[in-house]
Amino acid sequence: MRQGCRLLSDDVCVVRFGDAGPVVYPGLPRLRLWGQSLEALGQGRAGLDRAYAGDDDWGKWDVPIAADRQVREGVPLRALYPLKDGPDFRIVPRTGVDAVEALSANTYRGDYLTEAGALDDHWRVRLRLAAAIPLFQLERPRDLTRLDALGEAMLAYHRSAADARTSAAVR
Repeated sequence: MRQGCRLLSDDVCVVRFGDAGPVVYPGLPRLRLWGQSLEALGQGRAGLDRAYAGDDDWGKWDVPIAADRQVREGVPLRALYPLKDGPDFRIVPRTGVDAVEALSANTYRGDYLTEAGALDDHWRVRLRLAAAIPLFQLERPRDLTRLDALGEAMLAYHRSAADARTSAAVR
C-alpha cells in the first residue's frame, strides 16, 4: 500500500468460481498489525483499537484503511503466493500435488472442515484452483526493516510476469 497498491485483504478472503475463473472477494477493510510492525511502518498506536479488546497482553492493533485504498468488489484471481520465511526474497513456482498441499496449508480454520463434513468438497475446490491459476511460494526474510525492499521486489516480479504473459499472448 505504501507503493500505491490497494488492500484486498489482510489475511482472510473468500474465493469463488465465476464464469471466467476464480474470483477473490475483499476481506475486512483493516489491517491487524503487531506493535513492532506499526513501529517499523512509522505509525503510532494512538487512536487505534486493540485487535482483541480486553486483552492488554495481546499486542495487535486494528488499523483502518481509507476507502480509496480498499478493493471493494470481487476481482479475478490471477495467482497465489503463500508466504514462507527464508533468508532472502525468492519466488518459487509450486505445481501439482505441491500446489494443492500449499492451498490446504493456507486454508483458514481448515480443522473445521472435518467437523463440517466438507473435506471432499474442499479437496475438489483445491484441485480446481490449482489447475486454474499459478501458485508460487513467496519466501522472504522476517525482517521489518526490509518491508519496502520486499514490496519493490514483489512489484518488480509482478511486472516482469505480466510482461511475459503479454509477450506470450502476442506471439
